[in-house]
Amino acid sequence: MIEKKALSVTGLFFALTFFALTMLFRHGANHDISQAAEALGHIGIETQLEFRDST
Repeated sequence: MIEKKALSVTGLFFALTFFALTMLFRHGANHDISQAAEALGHIGIETQLEFRDST
C-alpha cells in the first residue's frame, strides 16, 4: 500500500514537472522542446490516471 502511494506521488510529481516545463517553453522560442515537454507531460498524466484506476 505504501509503495503504491509513493509511486502515485512520483507519477504526479513528474506530470507537474513536465507541465511546468511546457509552460516555460511555451513562452520561449524553443517550440520543439515545448512539444516534447508537453507530450511527456501528457504521458505522465495518463500513466497517473491509469495507475489510479488499477487500484
